Amino acid sequence: MDVELTPEKENIGNSVSVSYTTETLPSIVGQVVPTKSESMKSRIKGADYYIDCQDDCPIPTTVDRIVIKKGSRAWAGLFFAFSVLMFSAFVTSAFRGESSLLLTVATVATVVFAFAGIHFLPRKNFISRDGFEIGGFLSTKCLPWPTSRTSFFVHDSRTASRLSASSRQVQTLSVKLISDAGKQIPLGISFTGPNTHELERQAVIQCSRIWDWGVARGFTADSGDYVALNGLGKQQVLRMRQEDRYGLR
Repeated sequence: MDVELTPEKENIGNSVSVSYTTETLPSIVGQVVPTKSESMKSRIKGADYYIDCQDDCPIPTTVDRIVIKKGSRAWAGLFFAFSVLMFSAFVTSAFRGESSLLLTVATVATVVFAFAGIHFLPRKNFISRDGFEIGGFLSTKCLPWPTSRTSFFVHDSRTASRLSASSRQVQTLSVKLISDAGKQIPLGISFTGPNTHELERQAVIQCSRIWDWGVARGFTADSGDYVALNGLGKQQVLRMRQEDRYGLR
């Protein structure tokens, strides 16, 4: 699917930018492909498929569940190490009777690093016939399958007012599922780098792979329903422009 864009001025708040892009997606994107792909056998364990964010082939319909691994032992260990270090500094300062400001800083740093470590602990999200199981530290969210491809959204970590900034800046784009209430639910799939258009393209491909698999398995179908983002006017505008770029509306 090739979508040619003509030069367009975008006004977001007080920012004005002009973009020239040509978005080219694999032919399978946006189509139901119920055939088995032979290129990803190593990603299949039993009836589970561990998603490969660099793959653009259709997800085999022979699997019953998609598994999304998130978190990092290395990053979790690093933040926990910093937390222990800050706690040691707190204990040392307390014994020495040093200033309350230093104690407060050490305490806050200990808590912040500990929560960062918890955030990066390895976890898994699951997608199956029953919907989306999004695991968190304290609870697990279960969401049903959406009834529109547009309920998958690639969110740019930059604020809308900074979207005209240099493409050389490193940014993170993540895949979000939009709930029936219009909330963005992260699926644990993200792309980081300097090229915004390529990152967005890769993330859009993963959205379509998941959607196409669900349709092919009969877990959902497109009803034409559209759920707008709740309370995020600028993000909704950016979302609609993304949908236009990839022919999703």
